[in-house]
Order: sequence, then structure tokens, then C-alpha cells
Amino acid sequence: MYSCQGFTLGDDLISLDYLNLLLLAKYYVTKGLSLEAGPQIGLFLSADNEGRDAKDTLNSVDFGVNFGVGYKWDNGLNLGFLYNV
Repeated sequence: MYSCQGFTLGDDLISLDYLNLLLLAKYYVTKGLSLEAGPQIGLFLSADNEGRDAKDTLNSVDFGVNFGVGYKWDNGLNLGFLYNV
């Protein structure tokens, strides 16, 4: 999954681009309702500091953990929410 992230540092706006790879385990609590959790690794692609390349000043890999909840209806439609730490 491609992810565009960023933050502000003083008056500077830093934009970061990652390719995130997730591995999620899904547990169905009841019919249709599921809980999900698993690790994530983000591979750093690029960084932009208002036109200046900032890639050399940041880590090339980002690690995280995902938690989520989802629901699957009988017609096959899925709705899910993930939170990354």
C-alpha cells in the first residue's frame, strides 16, 4: 500500500512517501464482525522539504503495528478501519 505521510517542523512542511507492507491476522468475533492485528514495515521512497530533498536525513525503514475492526455483509461488501501505531 502506498502511503503519503508528513509533518511540520516549525514553518517547514515535510512530505514523506512510503511503500507499506502489512501482515494482518483476522479473527471473527461474530458472524460478519472481525478484529484484525499485525505488523507493518514501511519502505521509505522519498521525502520533500518544500522543494528540497530530505531523504538522507531520515531512516529508510519504518516499523509499526496495526489494529483494526471490520464487518463483512452477506452480499460480500466489506467495511474496515485500521489504526497504525
